[in-house]
Amino acid sequence: MQIQVKGYLTFQELLGTRVIEIDQPAATLRDCLQVLKAEIGELFQAQVLDVQGTDLRPHVALLLNGQHYRHLENGLDTQVQDGDQLAIFPPVAGGST
Repeated sequence: MQIQVKGYLTFQELLGTRVIEIDQPAATLRDCLQVLKAEIGELFQAQVLDVQGTDLRPHVALLLNGQHYRHLENGLDTQVQDGDQLAIFPPVAGGST
């Protein structure tokens, strides 16, 4: 199956816009992260994944078809479908005083 991935803000240079291939039938968001880790390498893990390389770093936002993974019933263990879109955002801060 093919999953579309796009990085935003400071992750745009790291991820760009790409399509990843996943050959397992019941692939999850966590599996997508592992494919990206294998394709991009240590820089992806250092900026996006936790120390163990299995979960997202705090405050990294991952959206599946526009819905934040924390709002999905199975979180990172949510299954993906062919043609799904992932958006990955770095931690952001800001606002007015």
